[in-house]
Amino acid sequence: MIELVWLLVSAALIILCGLFVAAEFSLLAVNRSMVERKAARGDRGAKGVATALQSLSTQLSSAQLGITITNLSIGFLAEPAIAYYFHAPLTNLGIPESAVHGISLAIGLTLATAATMIFGELVPKNMAIARPLKTAKFVQGFQRRFTKIMRWPIRILNNSANWVLRKFNVEPQEELASARSADELLSLVRRSAEKGTLAKETAEMMERSLTFGDLTALDVMTPRTRMRTLPKDATAQQVIELARDTGL
Repeated sequence: MIELVWLLVSAALIILCGLFVAAEFSLLAVNRSMVERKAARGDRGAKGVATALQSLSTQLSSAQLGITITNLSIGFLAEPAIAYYFHAPLTNLGIPESAVHGISLAIGLTLATAATMIFGELVPKNMAIARPLKTAKFVQGFQRRFTKIMRWPIRILNNSANWVLRKFNVEPQEELASARSADELLSLVRRSAEKGTLAKETAEMMERSLTFGDLTALDVMTPRTRMRTLPKDATAQQVIELARDTGL
């Protein structure tokens, strides 16, 4: 009977693990500008997500601590409980008693790991990537409360990790930078044009604007032998006609 209780507790721990995984990936994948817009309109869930994003490093450390605790607990409870239910069938198959214990534990380890991977990690991870804002709004309250309860262990672990980073001359950051670099914007423009969400002409204009800073004067100058000139007393019509003929 106690083995059934351990299995039920393990199932609850898998759900908890899934919440931590969903929090970790959704907070990383969510569009911050969209969160800020919704929060400004009074969306309470978005306000909670925005608050979590302001302490992103701490929230991720909290999620990782939660994942570690739940995974260790699942291994401690589920594996022997599952092994218990396979002990009698394996014995009935004529397997020597000396080998039954090891085989049943191996089966328990495999099944517990598979269940945790699928339902506690992969499913919530894929959900968070597919619907980051919706997932973040769903888990942000639970995640922030857990962080508050476990703030001292998290602070010790986070500070220890930051100390190691500084030894490698890396300055830790509490939140991701919201600004985008020119290269990131250029990549976004190209992907949007490929997906059809941005008009080709608009994408070309934006791409030229973003890459203009890489050009030198030599890149944009016209060789003297290719120059077309007009007299200083040329009329506006002559200028228009020459521009039309040369495409300049």
